[in-house]
Amino acid sequence: MNYCCTCALPMLNLRPSTVIDFLVWCATDKPALRSRLLNYPDAVPVREWARLRGASFALDDAGFFCIARHAPAEALLKLDRGAGRHEYQFGIMLGYPPCCASAIADAGEREIDHRSFLASHWYFEPPYHLISPAGYLNGAALISHVPCSPSCAASLRIAETVRDYVIARPRCNHVEPLRRQGILA
Repeated sequence: MNYCCTCALPMLNLRPSTVIDFLVWCATDKPALRSRLLNYPDAVPVREWARLRGASFALDDAGFFCIARHAPAEALLKLDRGAGRHEYQFGIMLGYPPCCASAIADAGEREIDHRSFLASHWYFEPPYHLISPAGYLNGAALISHVPCSPSCAASLRIAETVRDYVIARPRCNHVEPLRRQGILA
């Protein structure tokens, strides 16, 4: 498998949002990530990438996968597929700030996309512009969750860590969308 020469992400046909999920996982101590593959054959190199980093990997029938540092990845996918309210617990297991996980839990799982849409239209006073989810689907965001507010300090800490990780790798193949979005100076 080919990897980005500087950030070591697998060079696959990944969704732009999945690249953000990987970047946040690599830059922080995020315990897990969950995303979706575009192509089932890509599961093999992603599983290998996770294994090389000492993480567990699981894939479900819909193409959703999980990579986890400590918990079994299959347990996270099972929780996500399970019935009942699990938004807060799942958010915490994915490393989202408790305030953001709580905001999503209050809204409910069916409202996540709507909350993300609304949040992408908030005004983010600098330096909180770093937590805007507006570019997430296009691979131009520094967080992989919906912030609870336009001034969430916990989300800002994550975004600054990811920004510093990316800035330290100027030749990274994944930097350009962040530059185009104006996130990186």
